[in-house]
Amino acid sequence: MTRALVYYARLRGEDKIRSPLDMYGAIRGACTGKERLAAELWAVQECLIMLDVLGEQETIKALRKIYLEPFSSSPLRIPAKSEISMRVLRFAFENHLDERTVYRRLQRARKLWLDILSRGTKL
Repeated sequence: MTRALVYYARLRGEDKIRSPLDMYGAIRGACTGKERLAAELWAVQECLIMLDVLGEQETIKALRKIYLEPFSSSPLRIPAKSEISMRVLRFAFENHLDERTVYRRLQRARKLWLDILSRGTKL
């Protein structure tokens, strides 16, 4: 999921995407011939929408602060595990949360993403 989130952040940051429909078009354009990556990016988009519908605003906030915002304008690279761990610690500290709580929220998002991905989202 980390790779998909970083690619999603970069794609969203470059194009200044404003709506889900714009994001779907950007994914389709950027992933021509790369079906697996396209499916992963579609799953990220769907996951964020589902989290919003489920009222998981804190989980969305964690995903944005840990994965999406830091990588939206940086060169395309997959962050090291230690870099993500430091972002989780910083997020937990800034939001007065226990580190385990943040990891549980990220795990919930990951499970939802995997469920969406396993459904076989088609382009």
